[in-house]
Amino acid sequence: MAIGSLDMDVDSPPHLPMETSANKFSLLSFLCHWFHYSFHIYSFFSWIVFSHEP
Repeated sequence: MAIGSLDMDVDSPPHLPMETSANKFSLLSFLCHWFHYSFHIYSFFSWIVFSHEP
């Protein structure tokens, strides 16, 4: 029984890297979207500021 529980303990850790990689991917996609939208907002405001110059 101890060997079976040991095998279960050995089998469970490989699930963690998959979850962490998924979390990193979601974090990376969130950062990419944030930079994308912040760039559009910055370009929009800069267009407003520079379009009003004589």
